[in-house]
Amino acid sequence: MEGSDAQFFRLEDLPPLSTGRVNLNDIKTAFDFSAGKLAKVLFD
Repeated sequence: MEGSDAQFFRLEDLPPLSTGRVNLNDIKTAFDFSAGKLAKVLFD
């Protein structure tokens, strides 16, 4: 995939995930942070 082919998805419309690299909980956390629902810093 080329950089110009990048797309953004709503949480409800995510394509199948590569679970070896990312998990749904991490994505939900990112969406919550973006929406202002999470104000604390998280460390892995």
